[in-house]
Parts: sequence; structure tokens; C-alpha cells
Amino acid sequence: MARRPGTPASAGSARRRRAKRAAAVRSAGLWPASRPARAAKRVLLFALTALTAAACAPPPDPVWSLEGEAFGTRWTVRIRGPEGDTESVRAAIETELDAVDRSMSNWRADSELSRLNAAASPAPVPISDPLALVLETALRAHEESGGAFDITVGPLLRLFGFGPDGDPESAAPDPEEVDSIRTRVGSHLLSLERRDAQATLQRQIPGVELDLSGLAKGYAADRVSAALTERGFAEHLVEIGGEIQARGEWTVGVQDPSGGIATTVHRAFPVRDLGMATSGGYRDFRPAGGDEEGRFWTHILDPRLGRPVERRAGSVTVLADSCLEADAWATALYVLGPAEGLELAEQRGIAALFLTAGPDGAVEEIATAPFAAATRAPGD
Repeated sequence: MARRPGTPASAGSARRRRAKRAAAVRSAGLWPASRPARAAKRVLLFALTALTAAACAPPPDPVWSLEGEAFGTRWTVRIRGPEGDTESVRAAIETELDAVDRSMSNWRADSELSRLNAAASPAPVPISDPLALVLETALRAHEESGGAFDITVGPLLRLFGFGPDGDPESAAPDPEEVDSIRTRVGSHLLSLERRDAQATLQRQIPGVELDLSGLAKGYAADRVSAALTERGFAEHLVEIGGEIQARGEWTVGVQDPSGGIATTVHRAFPVRDLGMATSGGYRDFRPAGGDEEGRFWTHILDPRLGRPVERRAGSVTVLADSCLEADAWATALYVLGPAEGLELAEQRGIAALFLTAGPDGAVEEIATAPFAAATRAPGD
């Protein structure tokens, strides 16, 4: 690629080299993630293949992909390396997704979670190991966030007009009704124990309802990733409804939170061997009980106050070893807000990116030191 000593490079040859490098970068490939679904915490996320540094670098490994639907949203899996038996890989992916759905769906009457919610007795109930793992993560995030994350707020969200049974045109609920429902809301009402390799869950009072919709996609991404690794696909990216688990190095992006339904990418950055989740209230929101003052409620509820977080243009993205963990903390930090949330993230060493948008639409970002370190490009 280098010119021979003593041979001057012409302006034309320099332009040809630059054009050749640009063509190599373009050929590396750029593709968006699956179309954002109508799910909570919608974020535009996309993946790119690793870009070649120069025209004389070896070509990147091929990337092939599969996609489908689960949990009311779309999933996409990208695998770097020679293409395998696509049908058997798809079957392995769908086996993991179906297992999570049968365990943690609130939409299936026959799911383990639905049966648990239907049980009226406050006596300890045996639960599966996968459900126990997700509940342990949820209860730990609840405690460490000071109650900003809670999996029992479903009845309150319905009362404020969110969820499949909520009425988005309803007026603000009566304060007494809110107080009545709050008596059976709170993760402090749950006790999770493990004895002789068997996990049990006990609710202190009847009527405590569990909703894992904010965690199931992240946990499913982790499970699909583990299944792909077991099959020998070391480098892959799993995206389920915006939640990501990456193995190997990939470039991902987070949406500009001031754009609403628009899918403008605010920033792209590399991640390696990490889970990623984003929480924001800029997609699913409604007028605050018919308020004409321009106030809006988001679908994200503040468990400490018993009401939805009022809409603010912004989002929180978290990176963690597991997408499940990232999922819980993205929600908790968004509830806490950019001031209190940033302070807690820095105290706990959480890799978090806070995006806030002002009235003029300009987006400002604050990243914790662990996030900056995790997303630093190689060689920086």
C-alpha cells in the first residue's frame, strides 16, 4: 500500500486512496435495530459491524442475523462469523424466549407469575429458579435505590390510565383511592427465601401483585446470549424490545430523548461484553388527569410517591454485566432524576448515561466515570 521511496505521490493518487478508504468504511455495514415497539422504555438502539481502520486492513468477519417477535415486541440477533444452521439457531432462541414467557408473562393466564398473582394465600409459595433470580435482582434494586424501583406498582399504573387495562382518558384518580391501593403496593411486602435449593416467595398481605414486564426482556436477552455462547457463537448481539446483551465488541446507539416518536440517534458508542438498557418517559405518556397546564404523566411510576413520574425530556442508559441488572437500574435512576440519580450512580459505581433536553430541544449528557470507561473506543 505504501509508495516506493523516491516516488512522489500525486494529488490524484491521494484522492484515490481517500476514496478507497471511504468505500471500505461504507462496506463494513450499518443497519438499524428492529423498529421500536409499543413497549415501556422504548429507545432506538442499533448495531454496526466493526469498521475497518484502512483500506489495507483485512475484511471484517461476516455478520448474519435473525429476527422475530416475542413479549409484544420484536427481537433481533446478530452473529459475527460464518453463518450456521439458521433454523436450529432460531429454534434455540425461541426456546429461551418461550421459557421466559411461560414463567414471567402477565398476559398468559397459565404463566408461573400469573398463577402466583392469582394465589390468595399469604403462605410461602415455591417458585422456579429463573423467577427467583429475577425477583432477587428486583428486590436488591428496590433496596439499594431507596425504593425507586418496585415490581408491585401495577395496580397504581392501571389507576392512572396506563397498561392494558388502563383508561388513558380517565381523570386524575381520587387521592383516597390511591391511598387504598398503596396499602398493597411495595416490595417490602415480599419475602424471598431459599432453603434446600428451593426458593419460596411469601407476600405479607393478600393482593400484592407482581409485574415483571420491566425486567423480563432484559433477562430474556441474557438467556438468549448464554444459549448462543453454548452453541459456539462467541460474538453476537441480542436486542429484545430495545434491551441489549452484547458479546464481543459492537457499536450501539441511544435515541435523542427530545424527539418523541422520531428515531434520531443522539450518540453511538462501542460496548464489549455488556448488557444495556435505557429508560425514558418520552414515548408513553398522557395528560396529567386532563390537566390543561401542559403537565404530563409518564408510564414510569415513582413508587415512593405513588404516582407517575411527570414527563421530562430525558433518558437514562445503564451498562452492566447482565441486561437484567441494567434494566432495573435504568428505571430506578430515571425515577430518581438527573440530580439524585447521578449521585447514587456515582456512589455505587454504576455505568450510567443521563440525557436531558431543555426547552430549546438541546440535549445535554452526563456520564459517570464507569460509563465513560466502558464506552471508550479502542486506542483512545
